[in-house]
Amino acid sequence: MSKPPVIIIGMHRSGTTMVTRLLQELGLFVGWKLDENQEAAFFSKYNTWLLNSAGGRWDTPSCIDYLYADSQGMDLAVQYLNHRMSSLACYEFFGAARGLKYRGIFKISEPWGWKDPRNTLTLPIWLRLFPDARIIHVVRNGIDVADSLFRRQNQALRFAGKRLERYGMLFRVRAKQGWFGSSPRVLSRAEGFKLWEEYMDFAERFTKSIDNPVVEVCYEEFVSNPVPILTNLAELADLRASSKMVRHVCSTVRRDRSYSFTKDQAARNLWEDVRQTKWMARYGYGACE
Repeated sequence: MSKPPVIIIGMHRSGTTMVTRLLQELGLFVGWKLDENQEAAFFSKYNTWLLNSAGGRWDTPSCIDYLYADSQGMDLAVQYLNHRMSSLACYEFFGAARGLKYRGIFKISEPWGWKDPRNTLTLPIWLRLFPDARIIHVVRNGIDVADSLFRRQNQALRFAGKRLERYGMLFRVRAKQGWFGSSPRVLSRAEGFKLWEEYMDFAERFTKSIDNPVVEVCYEEFVSNPVPILTNLAELADLRASSKMVRHVCSTVRRDRSYSFTKDQAARNLWEDVRQTKWMARYGYGACE
């Protein structure tokens, strides 16, 4: 009997990678070909396709609504994805051994799922393909998210500058793909925070209108006391993980990442400006000192 997937959603830099890695260590299959963020290349490229088709990217999420307004196109997209999920293309997700065993995404009989923050935006489409899916939504303080995005982009720009200086001659024969880093938008912490708010709005809109099991994971609570929360997530995913195993994998969780923005004055200033906004107030992030 096939198993429904666990679909992991949440804003970028919210801890989705950490949660996915821990569940993977407990036995959740999240793909054979993964990137450094534990994202399966197979599902990642379809999220890219969906967002690009709407004229958007991960950092311009509102464009996805153009897709949802096109009901005929949505029907065609679901039909297309259904074919891809049932084709040899899914070997990219399975690898050789599982590919020979299952021969299609809809035939998976072990606990499985995939993680991609952009699932937050494309969830209604995936639920048309996997109507019994279980959802894990990871939430983190929006200022920490914005600060992490800001720092990641600045680090990427420094790295890109060094590579361009060292290997610039190669670009005379081979064009560069993509921008320098992930997004110029997040070079403003304020814009990074707005992006977090947009993802939070989409998550609420899409999860409040479904009957699927949805577990919301607060990042700060998780890193403070991960064992009971991970135990609950393992049960959601139908993982047969012993208490000893759960405690073992939780031993790697870093507890010093909560409210890390307090160490940076610019980030603290932003927090002062937005601490009473909707999502900050709802999760108690406006009183995190």
